[in-house]
Amino acid sequence: VPMARAFASVQIPAVIYFRNVDVEDIGGDPVGAAMAYIANSKFTAEWVKSRHNIECTIIPPTFDPSRYQTQSSRRYITFINPHHSTGVEIAIEIARLCPHLEFLFVLAWTLSEAAIHGLRRTISVLPNVRLVGPVKDMRSIYSQSKVILAPSQWEAAWGRIATEGHFSGIPTLGSNRGGRPEAIGPGGHIVPFNAPASEWALALNQLCDNEQRYSELVLKSYQYSRRSESDVEEQTDR
Repeated sequence: VPMARAFASVQIPAVIYFRNVDVEDIGGDPVGAAMAYIANSKFTAEWVKSRHNIECTIIPPTFDPSRYQTQSSRRYITFINPHHSTGVEIAIEIARLCPHLEFLFVLAWTLSEAAIHGLRRTISVLPNVRLVGPVKDMRSIYSQSKVILAPSQWEAAWGRIATEGHFSGIPTLGSNRGGRPEAIGPGGHIVPFNAPASEWALALNQLCDNEQRYSELVLKSYQYSRRSESDVEEQTDR
């Protein structure tokens, strides 16, 4: 908001693109600060409407598919960014309840040395969990992934890893928080964010054990990643 108002003060029009719903990131009242407003999801647009009575055009985040698309061995249940806000405690319990499945935990956001040490100690008793990362090229992760696990407790405006996985036909099992259900769409399965780990484990087992269902979600993931709303040229035109 301060940036948009600064541009307006020298007669340069601005468009504000809401990409999250953290009030402190906006920097003030956006009403009248821009000539138009964009939101990256229906969830974000509804949040802006309810808080500021501003109508937003919805344009999902842009992606370069070549940075993520790969052939996958479909070996691991992949959990990216083992952080409290992303549901690391739930993910650990799911792994404990599914000893027959292999899990890949991928470090992403900066964690303190103490937090990483605690995580390593916790998963050391789980032989089916491997901790790696962080990595620059996510294709090295998606090339091993069967399902993206996203039990996030945070109201993220979008679910980026779901979209990244979809480019390789990798379904997401994710929570219903924020804009994540929109990112997952038909290319995965949604579980209530506050559901017990046993419900998550049941959903994961049903997804992995039913080959027909899994194959359908693989196809739907591919198709959803290629919808017109996610086409970069169409997004740019809008």
